[in-house]
Amino acid sequence: MARDLHEGVCAMLKMNQDRLVQISVLGWVTPAIYLPSPLGDVGSQYLVSSKGTIHAVPMSGGIVYNVKVGDRARGWAADHLSPGVSIKHDNPGANIALNAFACIGNVGTVMTGAARGAKGTVTGKYGHGGNVILHFEDATLDALAYGDKIQIKATGVGLEFPDFPGVQARSLSPQLAEKMGFEFGSGGKLCVPVRGIAPASLVGSGHGHTSDRWDLDLQTSDEDALAEAGLEDVRLGDIIAIRDYDTTYSNFYRRGAVTVGVVSQGDSVIGGHGAGVTPILSSSDGFIEPYPDEGANIALLLGLRDSL
Repeated sequence: MARDLHEGVCAMLKMNQDRLVQISVLGWVTPAIYLPSPLGDVGSQYLVSSKGTIHAVPMSGGIVYNVKVGDRARGWAADHLSPGVSIKHDNPGANIALNAFACIGNVGTVMTGAARGAKGTVTGKYGHGGNVILHFEDATLDALAYGDKIQIKATGVGLEFPDFPGVQARSLSPQLAEKMGFEFGSGGKLCVPVRGIAPASLVGSGHGHTSDRWDLDLQTSDEDALAEAGLEDVRLGDIIAIRDYDTTYSNFYRRGAVTVGVVSQGDSVIGGHGAGVTPILSSSDGFIEPYPDEGANIALLLGLRDSL
């Protein structure tokens, strides 16, 4: 879909980054989990898919060695797969802070263990598990172990765009925002490059939760609907738009609203679930105009890989 007549790339997009707080939040590498509530009963051995088939596969958490940001989000023998490293804090209040303050593009540093000093990048969140997801290089993944502490220099909460007061940022670091290639659109709209545009009807699990800590599931059980949205080959790290969906404060349907998010988790066979999307931009009144761009993936924008 063509974007509105625009006035050019926002090379000098105004942001309030000089007023943003940088604060440390910390978590440790989580073990892999299997069928946590509410996805299934703890102790059950199988997942039941939307087609009634039975599956026993890896799920979220842990250290994932061979799936990274930029890889395909679908087709893995897994469910809600989190690429790279998942971390959380066992103190509930500290874990809320970790999930609320960490923003995509923030840097995480390994503080303990054999990989101490290694740097990684926040790539998303998993609301049901309460996890923050980070990308690390292979050598670091091999050195990390369950329980290793990772501290994130969190910044991005409170990010604003003075020229676009109708657009709200969530879980978006200034470092990623500067690289996204925004353009000025007509009527005060922010033109945002995306890999695909989904209708609100594809949004599954995640409704009603706060948008700063929860992801949305992009339902993938309807292949035709995915193809119509250009998302049949969706990749981890893809920046996508969702029309008629508002994540300004919480996650819900609103006609005319637009949300932009990052695909942070893999697919799911469970009905009403699918690839996890972490919201990063929202406009209740439609002041975001998404347009297709094959380069709209955080793996490329943040320099985590050279190609997809």
